Amino acid sequence: MNSMASQSILREQRWEKSCRAERRGDYATAFEIHQTILAEDTTSYGAWLRAGWLSYQLGNYEESLRFYEQAGTMTKDEWPKYGIKNCRIALGDTDALGKMT
Repeated sequence: MNSMASQSILREQRWEKSCRAERRGDYATAFEIHQTILAEDTTSYGAWLRAGWLSYQLGNYEESLRFYEQAGTMTKDEWPKYGIKNCRIALGDTDALGKMT
């Protein structure tokens, strides 16, 4: 097995481990595991989006906002916008909500 295939399998295993932690309600562990995925692949829309979600679940809204904003630069998908709106609401930043399209 080549190095890229090994890395891909390892990433999938980490992703699943993070998801299992999330299903248990252990968002801190899920996020900690997920950070290793994001550190290895900063070009993955899905990794940035999931980091935003997990950070949001931990109540780290400013950090979550940054993750969602980065995901938003990688796609025309609406999901990052929903995450950004939820963060703005959680932060009480209703002025910024009115400026969003």
